[in-house]
Amino acid sequence: MRRILAASAFSAALLLAGTALSQVDTPPATIIDVQGADQILATDILGHAVYNTADESLGAAVNLIFSADGQISGVIIGVGGFLGIGQKEVAVAFEAFTITVVDNEIRLVVDLTRDQLDAAADYQTLREQDLEFNLMVPAPEPAPAPEPAPAPEPEPAPAPTPEPAPAPTPEPTPEPAPAPMPEPTPEPAPAPAPEPTPGPAPAPAPEPTPAPAPAPTPAPAAAADGAALMATGERAFAQNCAGCHGAQGGGGAGPTLAGNPVVASSLGVVQMIINGYMNHGMPPFGHLSNDVIAGITTYVRGSWGNSYAPVDAAAVAAIRADLAAAGPGE
Repeated sequence: MRRILAASAFSAALLLAGTALSQVDTPPATIIDVQGADQILATDILGHAVYNTADESLGAAVNLIFSADGQISGVIIGVGGFLGIGQKEVAVAFEAFTITVVDNEIRLVVDLTRDQLDAAADYQTLREQDLEFNLMVPAPEPAPAPEPAPAPEPEPAPAPTPEPAPAPTPEPTPEPAPAPMPEPTPEPAPAPAPEPTPGPAPAPAPEPTPAPAPAPTPAPAAAADGAALMATGERAFAQNCAGCHGAQGGGGAGPTLAGNPVVASSLGVVQMIINGYMNHGMPPFGHLSNDVIAGITTYVRGSWGNSYAPVDAAAVAAIRADLAAAGPGE
C-alpha cells in the first residue's frame, strides 16, 4: 500500500513539473516562430511579376491593400512606364488571384488582359484624392486693399467784415489874406554849376534760369515685379516643364495647361511643383528655389489664355512651410 501511494505521489510530481515546464517553454499565442507550409510572405509578392492565364507578364505587384480587419483585400499592380516614370497603378481584388508555384517561386495569376489593365482607372490613395480635390477647387484670390477715403475739402474762409468808412473831416475856415510884403532887392544870378560827369552804365540784369523739367514718374513696382516673375518663369518652364507639358502648354506626357481652370488655384500649382505627382509620372521639384517656383507658377497662370494674378516668392515660402509642418503624408 505504501508503495502504491509513493508511486502516485511521484507521478503527480512529474505531471506538475511537466506542466510548469510547458508553461515556461511554450511561446505566447501572439508569437509566430516559423513560417508555415500554407503561409507566404509579402516579399514573395511585392516586386514580383503578376501573370495572366496566358502566362503573359502584366506588371509588378507594387503594394497591398489591407481591410480594417487585417485581411488582404487587393493587390496594386504597376502597369507600363519606364523605370517607374509614366507608370500607372491598377488595384485588383485579392480574391481574383490564384497563387501558384513555378520553379520554386510564388506566382500570382489573374484572368485579365494587358488591354484591360491599360484601360482601367488609376488607383488613388486618400492623400491623392485630397490633393486632386484641392487642385480642382480654386483658392480664393486675396481681396483687394480698400481705397483710401478722399481727404475732406477745406471749408472756405469767412469773408472779412468791411470796416466802416471814416467820417469826412470838416474843411478849415480860410484865414484872411495877409498884407502884401515889399518886394526884395534881386540878388545877382549865381554862376552856373558845372555839369556832372556821367557814371558808367549799369550792368544788364541776368536772365532768369529756366526751372528743370520734372522727372518722369516711374512705373509701379508691382508691374515690374510681375514682368520679372514672368521672365524667370518662362526660362525655368522651358528647362523643367516643357518636355512633358509642351512649350506652349499644349500637353504631351503631362496634361494641357493652356486654358486649364485647374491653374486658377495658386496653392494647388505650388503644391504640385514642390511634391510632384508620381502616380502620374511627375517628379517633385522641391529643390528649386522659392523665386524660381514663384516664376513658374506666375508664368503658367499668366500664359496661353490663362490670366490669373502673379505669385511671389513670399507666398511660395509660406506654402512650403505649411507642407513641411504637415509632414510627408500631406
